[in-house]
Amino acid sequence: MTSALLNALMNEGCPVENSLTETFMGNEKLYERLLKKLGQTEDIEKMEQACAAGDAKACFEAGHDLKGMYATLGLEPLHTRCAAIVDVVRNGSLEGVDAALPELKSLHAHFLEIIASY
Repeated sequence: MTSALLNALMNEGCPVENSLTETFMGNEKLYERLLKKLGQTEDIEKMEQACAAGDAKACFEAGHDLKGMYATLGLEPLHTRCAAIVDVVRNGSLEGVDAALPELKSLHAHFLEIIASY
């Protein structure tokens, strides 16, 4: 991984150095491998499907997994948006989730573009 990628993520408000140091013990290869797996997650699609089906529990489960992945990787803007959705669906509500999911999906895609460019 290049320091340019770390800088690009930090410029997007991500404290990736903390995650790299504390969670990954400085192992940049492991961190990079997990960053690349972010593009393989289907959790946002699962959240969308669950929301469309009115299934707050399934939306919570997928969102909780995704929120954890974002936190582990230090992708704070994504974590914050996802956590807001998870907080709503945790209590069985889907209020506002249909509007929040496209924003999360768009931001997720933005970060995937950044990661892929390095």
